[in-house]
Amino acid sequence: MDAQVLFGEKATTKLAAVFDTEVDANGVAEQLRSAAGMNAGQVRVLAPGDFKFDKKLEPEPAGVARTLVRTHVILGVAGFVLGIILWLGLYWANVGLIRSTPYPSAIAIIFFLTMAGLLLGGFLALPPDQQSLAGRLRKALTEGKRCVIVHPRSPEECDAVERMLTQGGVTAMRSV
Repeated sequence: MDAQVLFGEKATTKLAAVFDTEVDANGVAEQLRSAAGMNAGQVRVLAPGDFKFDKKLEPEPAGVARTLVRTHVILGVAGFVLGIILWLGLYWANVGLIRSTPYPSAIAIIFFLTMAGLLLGGFLALPPDQQSLAGRLRKALTEGKRCVIVHPRSPEECDAVERMLTQGGVTAMRSV
């Protein structure tokens, strides 16, 4: 199974860089748009006091909602099925505890593996590294700096953006 089926967003990775001046930020943003072949929606400049911070940081709110649903449904069902398979395997292996309490053991195993799938779905849908990236960008904006945030849609675009930023002497921050 392709892991991308879990995500409802086209761009799951974010790259960001912080600049002292508006001229530097706009120049790098324009360079990324033209040289990396990205559109304006993929490369955005954040300024202090920007009222659209959340929209620029997460331009696909419907995609985030789809990701939440997909990860929870797919991984919850996978945990449920894995729980059934595990319980059946233990039952057929004549494990005494499972044989002596078949219904309670089935409920417990299936419940805990379903919950594990749902927790994993939540972790994948809202990864902590993106929250950390948002916090670092907010801090930079409160210090009066400008930020460029890039939403590459493929691993190739991601590598090209990172390479361009590094060659330009810019330190890039990246989420998974």
